[in-house]
Amino acid sequence: MGELRHDGFRPHVSVACSSAAGPAQPAADALASVTSSPTTARITRAELIVLGRDRRMYEWTSFATVRLG
Repeated sequence: MGELRHDGFRPHVSVACSSAAGPAQPAADALASVTSSPTTARITRAELIVLGRDRRMYEWTSFATVRLG
């Protein structure tokens, strides 16, 4: 299976998010110590969500679900 790309997007999983100023080095050091290899995942459904950020955090509700495969 080849690497999937669309308009520069590379599928990924986020491992950290910050909404405040601070040094990036502690997070960079922690990530640098991790050894990993590519993996695959079986996706069995897709959801259309209503995404909001009204209370300074991401919140969502499911609008529709489609089974895949």
